[in-house]
Amino acid sequence: MQKYKITMDNSDGTFEIVWEKKATEETMTEEFYKVIKAQQKARKADPTIEWRVIRVFDELGHQIRQES
Repeated sequence: MQKYKITMDNSDGTFEIVWEKKATEETMTEEFYKVIKAQQKARKADPTIEWRVIRVFDELGHQIRQES
């Protein structure tokens, strides 16, 4: 297990942390897909909402996944 962080990009170039936890890679992947699905649902309800890039970082701060 290691610490992972899932973020969403803000329009000003900063990251909003939406999930951060010490977990297995499987758990992190599940959370990553939950964040994606939540954003898809919000955009479907209101198409004016812009897509925010979702990123996953490992405990060393390396980006290991991205949904853009």
